[in-house]
Amino acid sequence: MAFNFQSKTWTISGEKEFENGMVLLNPSMTVNQVVISADNIFLSLILTENGGVFNHNFNIQYANSAGETNIDTVVDDAISQAFPSATVVV
Repeated sequence: MAFNFQSKTWTISGEKEFENGMVLLNPSMTVNQVVISADNIFLSLILTENGGVFNHNFNIQYANSAGETNIDTVVDDAISQAFPSATVVV
């Protein structure tokens, strides 16, 4: 099922090590794809280091245990759970 959601960019200040061992300086993140399967939300993210030109792919999973149906809220909650220090830029 396809849903519209507001495109935002999040950033993390400083050096961030991701679960897969990748380390990026001042990464910015945008959502590339959202997959909803029952109460599980899968986000495919595009990461860019320090305003650079190289994009890195990263995936996160979020359990939508509250049953939220607003896709914008679900994406915001998933990002804030996975990256508590991330702030919205756009």
